[in-house]
Amino acid sequence: AMEQAKRDGKQIMVFFHAPEAEPSKFAQSHVFADSRVIEEVVGLYVPVMVDLSKQRELATRLGVFRGGVVGLYRADGSAIKQIQTVRSRTDFLNEIR
Repeated sequence: AMEQAKRDGKQIMVFFHAPEAEPSKFAQSHVFADSRVIEEVVGLYVPVMVDLSKQRELATRLGVFRGGVVGLYRADGSAIKQIQTVRSRTDFLNEIR
């Protein structure tokens, strides 16, 4: 993702997904399923999904301990910010712009 972000001049967006977590389910079904969100994310970021049930060590290194969190990173991997709660499409789009 870092190489692609550098090549494309984008930042990286990581969605930390936990299949059993309500915040993850909500974000996937109500926010990330929206075509406007998809268009905005793909235009600005290299999107990555981290499954906490399979990649817990990576999430822990990045300071994420539960599903439903979105991390924004520069192309070099340095953190910009974490969005702890994805509440709505509008709020999410305002957070990532």
